[in-house]
Amino acid sequence: MHLRLIEIENFRGIRSLSLKLDVITAVFGEGGFGKSSLIEALQICLAPPNNNGLLPEFKNEDFHIPPGQDEPQAQKLSITLTYRESTPNEWSHDAYSGLAKVIGEWREGRREIALRIDAIRIAEKSNRDETLEGLSKQNSDEPIQKTARADSIKTTSKAEHEDDRAMEESDIESFCTFLKPDRTPVFGADVEQCLRTLRTLCPVIALRWHDAKTNNSPSSSAEREMLASNQPTTENTTSGAGSNMTDDDKYILSVYKKAISQPDRLTREELSGAIEALSKMAGRYNLTDPGRIARYQLLINEIRETATRFTPFVENGARLSRFGDLHQVVALIAIVGTLLESRGTLELPEQAQPIIAAENLETNLHPISLGCLWDLLAQMPVQKLMVTNSDDLLASLPLKSLRRVVRRSNGLEVFAVGSNSLTIDDIRRIGYHLRLNRADAIMNRCWLFVEGESEGWLLPEMAHILGYDFKSEGVRCVEFAQCGIEPLIKLAHDLGIEWHLISDGDQAGQHYVEIARRFLDGRPFASRISCMKELDIEHHLCKHGFLEVYAKAAGPHINRKDNTHAIVKSAVKRNSKPALILKVIEFAQEHGMSSVSPLLTRVVETCIESARKCEPEFLVLSTRKKKE
Repeated sequence: MHLRLIEIENFRGIRSLSLKLDVITAVFGEGGFGKSSLIEALQICLAPPNNNGLLPEFKNEDFHIPPGQDEPQAQKLSITLTYRESTPNEWSHDAYSGLAKVIGEWREGRREIALRIDAIRIAEKSNRDETLEGLSKQNSDEPIQKTARADSIKTTSKAEHEDDRAMEESDIESFCTFLKPDRTPVFGADVEQCLRTLRTLCPVIALRWHDAKTNNSPSSSAEREMLASNQPTTENTTSGAGSNMTDDDKYILSVYKKAISQPDRLTREELSGAIEALSKMAGRYNLTDPGRIARYQLLINEIRETATRFTPFVENGARLSRFGDLHQVVALIAIVGTLLESRGTLELPEQAQPIIAAENLETNLHPISLGCLWDLLAQMPVQKLMVTNSDDLLASLPLKSLRRVVRRSNGLEVFAVGSNSLTIDDIRRIGYHLRLNRADAIMNRCWLFVEGESEGWLLPEMAHILGYDFKSEGVRCVEFAQCGIEPLIKLAHDLGIEWHLISDGDQAGQHYVEIARRFLDGRPFASRISCMKELDIEHHLCKHGFLEVYAKAAGPHINRKDNTHAIVKSAVKRNSKPALILKVIEFAQEHGMSSVSPLLTRVVETCIESARKCEPEFLVLSTRKKKE
C-alpha cells in the first residue's frame, strides 16, 4: 500500500504543493522550500492518535504565513494523501476490508484511497457560520459544512497568539474526509475506523537525526540519571513508547538517545549491549508467518551479521570509534531507535507497509555513517521519502526518484524525470558521467555545457574576472563530450534546470549545435547556444588576445608570425592543457575584464541571467540591475 500523491495547501511553510511519490522518492531544492513542513504534514495525518482524540489539533502557526508577514493570512489549510494500488487486486487481502467503503476505482483495474484533513481558523465564534459559508463558496465542489456533519470526523481546539497589543484567541476546527477519485466526499463510511485502519497499515516513521538533540532532551528522572552516570537504562524513557516494550527495547532506545545527544560519551560496552538486544529481536517474530519474515528478514540478517563483526569488549569503557564497521552499528541503532521512539514497538501487522520519512540525514552525520544508514534503509522493503540536499545521497538513487522543488510566488513547483523522456542508454550514460562524477550538478540552476575540461576550468575563472561567481549564482559547467549532449539536455529540461551550450567551430561542434537546436522550445537561439568560429577554445583564445601566452608556451623555435594552428599545436604538445589554461587565467587576471573575449563574456552573462530567472521567489530581496 503505497502513498502516490501528497497535496498540501496553506500548511506552515507550504502555500501549495502537489508531489507524486515513488517507492523511493528524494526531494531536494534550495533552502526554505518547506521540507520540514512536508515531513510534519505526513506525521500529523498518519501519526498514532494523541491523548485528545484521533484528529490532530492545529495551531495558528500551522497556517501558512506569506513572506514578509507576521501572522497567518489563510483561514483554511488542507492536506490530502492519495494511495493507489501498484497492481490490480493488491488490496484484496482481508487486512484491507476495513477500508472497503473508502476504496474507489481509479483506472486500468487499479483502485485508490484519498484522505483529506482540513483545518479552519475562525477568529470569533460568532463568525463561524459566516467563515464556513465563505469557504464553501470558494470551494463549491467541496461543501465543507455539509461534509463536516455528514461524512467526516472533526475536532475543535483553541489557538492563542500574542502580539504587542493583546492576547487573541481563535477557534480551529479540524475535519477528516475520505474522497472518491473524482474528489467528491465518500458517504456512509465509518471515517474514524477507516482512519485508524489506514494509520495501522501505513504508519509514518520519521528519521530526523539533525534535530534529535532538541527533541530527545532527557525528560524523565531515569533518563537524566542515565546521562549523568553515562549508563543506559531499561526504564521507559519516552512518553511515546508503548507499554508492550521489553527491557531490550528500552535499553536500545536509551542507547539511541545517548548516541544522538552525547555521542562522545558512548562506549563500546554500551554499544555491544545494544547489539545483543537487537539480535534478540529476531526471536520475537513468528517464524511461521512468511509475510512478516519476508518483510523483516533483511533487517534481522543485518543485525546478526553486524553482531558477529563487532568485537564488544576490546577495552572496558573505551570510547566508541567513529570509523569502520561501527558506522554501520550506529546507523542500525539510529533506525531501530527511531522506530521504537515513534511507535513504542517494532511489531506491525503482516500487511503493514510503513513510510520512512527522512529529513536532512546528512546534517550531523559523517559521510561514512550516512552511507551506512542509507545502505540499511535501502534494504528495508518499505516506502521511503527523503528530503535532502546531499548530492552523494542523491547520486545513489534512480533518476526517476528525484524531485526538484522550487518556490514560486503561487506555491511550490515540482520537477521530475518524465517516464518516457530518457532511454535506458540515456540513463546509463548520465549515471556514469554525471551522477557518479558530477553529482552536485543537479543542485544548480543553470548548466553550461562545454565540450572538454579546458572550457570547464576556464569559464568559471573568466566569470570571476567579469565580477560573477558561478558557484553562488548556481551555474555549473558540465562536460558532455563523453556522454553526449542530448541526454543531458533532456535531464535538464525534466528537472527545470536552465542550460546553455558553447561549442567548438569544427564539424563535431556543428553536430552538437544541431542536436541542441531541437530543444530550443521556442527560445531564441542565442539564449541557448553559442558557437565559436574557431576550431576549439585554444584557437579562440589565441585570436582574442592570448596569442602571446601560447607563443611563449610553444617554445623558442616558434615565431609569433607563424600561423595560429602551428603555435597552438606546439604549445599543446609541450604543455598539459591544465597548465596552459592556468597561464591564460593568470594573464587574464593581470589584464582584467578587457581580456575576456566578447563571445565568452556573452556566454557568462547569458548563464548568469538564466540562473537568476530560476532564483526562488523568497530569495529575491531586491531587483538586480543589469550589468552594463
